Amino acid sequence: MFASTGLRSCSSGEFMCSDGTACITTSWVCDNEADCLDESDELQCSVSTCEVNHFQCTDSLVCIPQSLVCDNDRDCQDGSDEQGCAAEVPGQNCGANLFQCTNGDCIHGAWQCDGKDDCSDGSDENEMKCSRQGVECADTEFTCMHGACIPSSQVNDGIAQCVDGDDETNNVVCKPGYEPSTNNTCVDIDECKEWTLHKCSQECVNVIGSFLCSCSEGFELSNQTKCKALGSPPLVLYAHDHSIRKFNFTSNESIPIYTDLANPAALDIAVQDGMLFWSDYTTTQ
Repeated sequence: MFASTGLRSCSSGEFMCSDGTACITTSWVCDNEADCLDESDELQCSVSTCEVNHFQCTDSLVCIPQSLVCDNDRDCQDGSDEQGCAAEVPGQNCGANLFQCTNGDCIHGAWQCDGKDDCSDGSDENEMKCSRQGVECADTEFTCMHGACIPSSQVNDGIAQCVDGDDETNNVVCKPGYEPSTNNTCVDIDECKEWTLHKCSQECVNVIGSFLCSCSEGFELSNQTKCKALGSPPLVLYAHDHSIRKFNFTSNESIPIYTDLANPAALDIAVQDGMLFWSDYTTTQ
């Protein structure tokens, strides 16, 4: 892997590591693989090395699939994959009885102005549209469209107490997690029937007035709605020039296992026995 150890001068076409202990070929600089012990060959590399349909985090060389960008889950440590996402979903239209957030997400219409940030960007609780925040009417009260609470006995009494007169429209206004039925009562919403209402990545369980997300065996719940695999991060073994390395998909690190080989190739591994096999060949004249 290294041309030499100890302080020395590098020849033409070589790069000296910052600690002065080794010279490496210049083609190994900024190849997203640390060949210097101090990783100086991968510092100050501004060109993205991500594959097609991948996103490179701003503060590192970490690459994530494009599908994870603007998914309301911070996958980059600096959160750069969730910045400027409002423009990613222009023109999206939500269905009936749904409210469209500024970031393009769709939530149930009854969740607007309920004192909870269901959009994750606060647009469903905009102060210009909502006259109250975090206040819920009592069970014996009626909730007006703009948040005011009036006694339930004043609903449909021929006198409009709500600013918009919605207390005289014969429409039942229900709490979040419920919807009006045909007999003017509130019934539970089964959010699991429509993905835009729950956004669980694997399994959704409906409960009275709400829902719960759950994961299959081998996964754990992250961020309340998303499931991530348990166990050690996935590794890929591969041969690179004169060494055999392992690549960590989580940390985006390339770590040497065996070095100073001739021409390693044809890798294989016995997982249960923990044994690695490869062929190494040389060219003679």
